Amino acid sequence: MSTQFSVEVTITNGVATYKSTENGVESDGTITIAANEDAVITFVPAGGQTWFFESPWITIDPTGGDISLVSGDASAVVIDDKNSDDTGSYTYCLQTTEGALDPRIINT
Repeated sequence: MSTQFSVEVTITNGVATYKSTENGVESDGTITIAANEDAVITFVPAGGQTWFFESPWITIDPTGGDISLVSGDASAVVIDDKNSDDTGSYTYCLQTTEGALDPRIINT
């Protein structure tokens, strides 16, 4: 079973803030997923935002680990995080029409 996260992103003067009703999502974009938890995370522009996501949607470092892109389009980016217990932190960077957002940490 996977946990579903919906994360609203607001960009003001080039700085992104993140909001979610789920525990584990900080306003700076840090996302904490428990070891051995499978989380599907959907990023969307917050209401009233005029920017969009753009290809390649998101970059994840390091690549080839527990996190993979499920889908991406102008209005939403969805990733799947199969957080195994032996995996360290990753950084993710959303790609938008406002530019690439600052890298944020996942699986802290």
